[in-house]
Amino acid sequence: MAMEEDTATSQNEKEQPEKGKSFEQASQRVNELLEQMGRPDIPLELALKLYEEADELILFCQQQLTQAEQKIEQLVQKRNLEPFAAEAS
Repeated sequence: MAMEEDTATSQNEKEQPEKGKSFEQASQRVNELLEQMGRPDIPLELALKLYEEADELILFCQQQLTQAEQKIEQLVQKRNLEPFAAEAS
């Protein structure tokens, strides 16, 4: 029974990016995973696990970028300037 709990715990840890992981660390890990998946000798099962990890990290990075963009927009609006998105157009 303890072994099942350990397996479940490690499974949950893999599914969620580590708490406190920065955007830069997650982005670097995605790049490492992509390099590993690009190897011609990688087994399919391992490639799928690496893909799943990369997918979680990409979602984390997207959320971090969205939060940063929202923060920038709030700061710009606070100063009564044009929103950040309008300047990019």
